[in-house]
Amino acid sequence: MAPAAPPIACTLEFHEMGPRLERLRRLADSSLQSHQLEGNVLRLAYRADAAAEVKAVVGLEQDCCRFLKFDVQEGNGQVALTITAPDGVGPAAEWLFAQFMPVANSKAPSRPCCPSCT
Repeated sequence: MAPAAPPIACTLEFHEMGPRLERLRRLADSSLQSHQLEGNVLRLAYRADAAAEVKAVVGLEQDCCRFLKFDVQEGNGQVALTITAPDGVGPAAEWLFAQFMPVANSKAPSRPCCPSCT
């Protein structure tokens, strides 16, 4: 019998969510170079100098969002992160993945990470 899939739920305590989301946004705003979303797979490319922070964030996210699969690869002057949501998540994948994207803020101009964000 195959092991049961982990539930699609974040295990962060409520008071931890704000700081975690802020950390993800800072990483995206400062280092995200491009992204590509295809169904339940998000591919992100960060500047090479963000490798330590990408790995740290992935370690934290793997702990609280065990239903997501994370793959980090370094090379070609960048850090590639692929995040895969379970099959059948549907539109919820877009919400989950949005946490890893830069946030447009009307009070402060945000630079687009890639042409598809303009």
